[in-house]
Amino acid sequence: MPNPPLRPRITVENLENGIRITIESRAGVLQAIWFGIWFLIWNFLTANIHTAWQQMIIRTELSPDSNASGTFSQFLIPILGIFLVVFLLLSAIAIFAYFWSNTGREIIEVNSQTITISRQLMDRRVSRTYSINLVNDLRVESPSSQILGKILGHVGIVAFTYRVKTVHFGLDIDESEAKQLISVIIQHLPSVEFNS
Repeated sequence: MPNPPLRPRITVENLENGIRITIESRAGVLQAIWFGIWFLIWNFLTANIHTAWQQMIIRTELSPDSNASGTFSQFLIPILGIFLVVFLLLSAIAIFAYFWSNTGREIIEVNSQTITISRQLMDRRVSRTYSINLVNDLRVESPSSQILGKILGHVGIVAFTYRVKTVHFGLDIDESEAKQLISVIIQHLPSVEFNS
């Protein structure tokens, strides 16, 4: 039974000795709402924390150790600084997720010797290459154990076992697309056996 064509955001190119599958990320309405809310909260908290931090520093400089509030401020300034740094790191993750959902793509290149999985954000590309001889059990897998990655959309639903670890790819696709993706890979590489 022939598979229906993959959705337009997933393209398959024939290469000289294999295939290249490109999966464009998708920006969903819920993600857009989430990033909008995150940006508003980030803007509010960052501005207020920074202002509070500056006021505490000014109070401490004007009246060093003159009363208990100065001591409390000296205790609170480092804690607020640590919170601000952690909050900015989380903001960097949210900004990365936003850009990924709008401009990211995953590129899977499969030939008779290797599977190369690349994740590209704008002009930056990070790739990992796996020997096809060590790839076992190409399958659809729900990565339910990695909840944060799933929420941010950075855990693929297609998986294979490579040596002793599980490798995921196929970001932002659903189960039917994952099955079609596996079918395309196996169809274009009939000489390669994927152990199940």
